[in-house]
Amino acid sequence: MVARQAGTAGKGELGKRARVMRLRVLGSLEADREGTAVALGSSRQRALLAALLVDAGRVVPVETLAAALWGDHQPADPRNAIQTYVARLREALGSEVRLVTRSPGYALHVEPDQVDALRFERLLARAQKQRAQPPLARELLDEALGLWRGTAYSEFAGGFARGESLRLAERRLVAIEERAEARIALGEPREAVAELEALLVEHPLRERFVELLMRALATVDRQAEALATYRGYRERLADETGLDPSPSLDDLHGRIMRGELAGSAAGPAARQEPDTRRPVAEAAPAVPVATTSLVGREHEIAEARTALDRHPVVTLTGPGGVGKTRVAAEVAGAVHSEARYEVAWVELAPVSDPAALDHVLASATGVDVSAGPSPRAALLRALAARTLVLVLDNCEHLLDAIASVVDKVQQRCPRVRVLATSRERLAIEGEQVQPIAPLSTRTATGGADRADSVRLFLDRAASVTGGSDLSDRLPAVREICLQLDGLPLAIELAAARTASLPVEDLCAALRDGASATVGYRRSEPGRHRTVGTVVEWSYQLLDAGEQRLFERLSVFAGAFTLDQAHAVSGADVQSRTVTVEQVAALVERSLLSHAEPAGGDHRYRMLRPVRRFARERLVEHGGLETTLDRHAAVLTEYAERAAGPPMTDEGRRRLDASLDDLREVRRRAWGTGDLALLGRLVAALYRYSYWRTVAELGVWADEALTMAGADKEPTAPQMHAAAAAAAWMRGDLERAQRLATRGAGLGAGPDDPARTLAYEALGDAVFFEGRLPEAEAAFGEVVRLSTLSGDPDGETLGRTSVAIVLACMGRVPDAVREADAAGRAATRAGPTAQAFARYTQGECRAETAPGDAMALADEAAALAHDCQAWFVEGVARLTAASLRGRHGEPARAVPAYADLLRHWRRSGHWTQQWTTLRNFVELLVRLAADEPALVIAGAEAHETAKPSFGVEFDRLSEALSTARARLGEQRSEEAFRRGQRMDRDDVVDFALDTCAELSGR
Repeated sequence: MVARQAGTAGKGELGKRARVMRLRVLGSLEADREGTAVALGSSRQRALLAALLVDAGRVVPVETLAAALWGDHQPADPRNAIQTYVARLREALGSEVRLVTRSPGYALHVEPDQVDALRFERLLARAQKQRAQPPLARELLDEALGLWRGTAYSEFAGGFARGESLRLAERRLVAIEERAEARIALGEPREAVAELEALLVEHPLRERFVELLMRALATVDRQAEALATYRGYRERLADETGLDPSPSLDDLHGRIMRGELAGSAAGPAARQEPDTRRPVAEAAPAVPVATTSLVGREHEIAEARTALDRHPVVTLTGPGGVGKTRVAAEVAGAVHSEARYEVAWVELAPVSDPAALDHVLASATGVDVSAGPSPRAALLRALAARTLVLVLDNCEHLLDAIASVVDKVQQRCPRVRVLATSRERLAIEGEQVQPIAPLSTRTATGGADRADSVRLFLDRAASVTGGSDLSDRLPAVREICLQLDGLPLAIELAAARTASLPVEDLCAALRDGASATVGYRRSEPGRHRTVGTVVEWSYQLLDAGEQRLFERLSVFAGAFTLDQAHAVSGADVQSRTVTVEQVAALVERSLLSHAEPAGGDHRYRMLRPVRRFARERLVEHGGLETTLDRHAAVLTEYAERAAGPPMTDEGRRRLDASLDDLREVRRRAWGTGDLALLGRLVAALYRYSYWRTVAELGVWADEALTMAGADKEPTAPQMHAAAAAAAWMRGDLERAQRLATRGAGLGAGPDDPARTLAYEALGDAVFFEGRLPEAEAAFGEVVRLSTLSGDPDGETLGRTSVAIVLACMGRVPDAVREADAAGRAATRAGPTAQAFARYTQGECRAETAPGDAMALADEAAALAHDCQAWFVEGVARLTAASLRGRHGEPARAVPAYADLLRHWRRSGHWTQQWTTLRNFVELLVRLAADEPALVIAGAEAHETAKPSFGVEFDRLSEALSTARARLGEQRSEEAFRRGQRMDRDDVVDFALDTCAELSGR
């Protein structure tokens, strides 16, 4: 790596010599010692250093480091693996940087001037203190900005370092703003204009840039351009957010129009910054005072403000405790601070008599209704003359009365806007409904470390624990937020318990189904003191039938369809029409929400805290066992229909969406000893599990086989097949063969289609042992039985497998014919089987027509990816990578192998992982990377993986002979023995590091 010099040297403290070791993150990650670049090693080594630098000086838990290095696909023992990487990093950094072990992880101690990001922050802070001295401020800012070389933490900015990268990017923009201000103050506005015009293209809604550019243009007598800049910004802001420019920008616009800044090179008058410390209630006394910080509602607040400008009535809906009142308070405070409207806040929760509503509204708005013909008429006459936002908080128990008065207000009072909060919409003409959802439990990049719900928990926990930092407890915090489905009230109450209960214990209690009453807060109104009382408030508004359905729907672990809801409701006691009406009522009252459709089915879901409450009522009122039985029956039947044959993409999506509930069915079947139900479930999901590499089905099958009478069940062959498939995927071919052979011998007779899957698993097991004639015979039985039963998926899989066996035997013409026959059979099968047939057609042409084979493999991988058939996608991509390594540019195949190694690690499919590693060894020898090739070969020989056979064996033997000849006997033996000391996770890590080094990263 080429060493780079630091930013511009300055005077005094600015020009002090840097320390010996310098670390740079304001761009790509770099390190140097006295100007000589320091090699940081593999991508994981670099990720480790970056993760430690993000939290420099603080202890970074091992779990956080593991997530940075491996994401969701961690090795079996990440702690030991991290120790190895830490040791290498210490060696690279030397004594100039202290990398210490501190429970529960590691801390990197650096001096501020050693890291460019820390130095940048110090220079910016000093410059902000020196605003009264523009020359010094500009010099400091020039040096600070000179440290930047690109995106901060660039190679990790899309992953674990995203938050810090964005924070530093924002600080850089602040520095640019400060420098522009200094330039204007120094009488050098032209330099500022050029920079600001370019930045506004990238940040068109950043008001400070607009303000500075307007001022700079005006001071160089370009008033027309300054005014045009304002107009353009105002239009963009209105189009994209529905908002208007701030009062301070409007004021600047007026000053420019009056010519007050023309030709002035002096610094402008001090900007009027809003007093962000002022509580909302100070601006609008009727609005509830916010005593805690706001987390994660910026988008909802902006949407509500826009809606309020465009619609006479805006109703914020959502379940109890979701934060509707807080959003309304923020919107009302912001509206009042703009002085465009009065604000009147009406708290309706204590109001139980609808007849009192007019008087309550009159009192809140300061209207005297005693002299009018009626309170309603007096209220409407007074409000018709006012410009007002009327906030009606907690409307759900007075809906008819509120709808009546609000309807009259929007007809008679054109300058009045109504902002309502309710668990159910008002259902009147002119109403704009804005649902308020729970806080996100995932970030935009899919992670959870700093999701809004996690940030809320950490913030509220700090307030009750004296500021204690729970960042080292993030895994438990994340799970708590997931268990509470991001519901803000539930999260705040749970966080309050951390004053007396360890986070891990709280997490375990929720995992074990703790009551919805996870906490208590005396400062809240009675209905908000616990999550249970929040749900109770809505529950009491239901009629008896709605309450009964609400309780029974608590047995669903995930999203469910209307038909499934009807089935568990007790179809014998009510019609489907009644169920439809009751579900609609539960959705209206925010006790159910719409979920993502799947496989053509519309679905509903219940938040976990709400579900806990409903389950407690179900237990209390009786009927839990009966409802669970109905749930198990309907989900099993649903799985059998969705699984086919053939398995369509629609069926796969339905199974994906139902997986949480199918897991619940499995738990119930195992707990009650219902072997018949468990066997049906395993049989239905075999094909789905195989294609999608859902390894847990093997565990279910193993459980079933330990139960008495398993061999006598009609599904016994499929249960043995599922257990065998799981065994061969994890590399235990001996057990796989034993289980599959037994399964193939069970069933109702030689033509029983239940035996198809057992022969399929048997063929796989003996194939990977190199017993090709036995594999051909087993797969032949799959073809025969599938044809008899009319199973196009099974026939396609059987024919493709026979074709691959024939290719390995060297019978290429026969293999191609059988592969093409599989392609014809696949036209009647589902999309996954079609992708597998296309892959096989390519695999069988690999030796005779590699170009056509690559194209077919690529097409198969794309088809498999579209239907999320991860097993098929993996084998197709392996064929494509191997062919490119042999017949194209070998170096270009390296990234594909890195992706494949991660792919098989995610799925736990070790048999295919070893196949991939053997092919990678061949590629390494082509690239003259002989030592790593022999290391991997040594690990492969040490593991239980069976040796290669057929054409693959010949190619691998030739490659290893070439590597040994080039490396020499001693070095070859040392490399091979090094591999023999590795376990399977170590060798995958080693292979991935080798990929990174070969790719130049």
